[in-house]
Amino acid sequence: MTALIGYCFEDGAFLAADTQRILNKPGSSNYWAHFEVSKISKLYENIGFATCGVPVDEAKLSLQMKIKPESTKNEVTTLACKIYGDLLKPVSDIETNLVIFGTDNENGCGFIRRLEWDSAKKEFEIEDYKMGSFFADGFIPLNYEMYAESNLKKAFAPRINGLQLDYWAELMLADIVNWASSNDIVEEYGVNPVDFPIDCLVFRKHKTPFYKRVLKPSPMLSEYIQSKFIEDNFTLKKKPSSQ
Repeated sequence: MTALIGYCFEDGAFLAADTQRILNKPGSSNYWAHFEVSKISKLYENIGFATCGVPVDEAKLSLQMKIKPESTKNEVTTLACKIYGDLLKPVSDIETNLVIFGTDNENGCGFIRRLEWDSAKKEFEIEDYKMGSFFADGFIPLNYEMYAESNLKKAFAPRINGLQLDYWAELMLADIVNWASSNDIVEEYGVNPVDFPIDCLVFRKHKTPFYKRVLKPSPMLSEYIQSKFIEDNFTLKKKPSSQ
């Protein structure tokens, strides 16, 4: 299972994901193993990539090898659709979504693009997220927007006049993990299908100023991200509005 959350802003994009992967015993629906993986990749200096649903690792490796420094988001999209589509078409029913995000080489604007595989049509449906909008996909509650709005207020730091995206992501994942634990989902899978630590990746054209971040540690959150950055690229100076 995968939980992806992100934010698209004027000159870049941010994406975070849990790192939990669970496997079911071959030939059965019984889940028997779980381990930590990275679900977000840097394709090149300005473009990132993530998968949600059934992973197709050989397609991901092929995409990473064929991407070029000058590739635009449309070129990456076409390449991803071709590579993944060739592997998914023979399968009758499979759930795989792709996420391409970063700063576009054509105009320098931030973007998040979701590619949802349609097993009936044997093609990807493409959805773009506009600047100033939040993104979510995968194993998340239906009332995701409620959590996003609430955590926005907690992650906005008046002293630096900015939204701390990495801290927002940790708050969001904490809520998602708790939501999964309280809905008999752990009992169904034998383990929580989403869990800490989380991966965060941000692409942006301009870097934010240097400052020393001081956050109050929370026992509900991991220690992988908090208070670790000297050069902070995860804080937006303007408080965004949700989609």
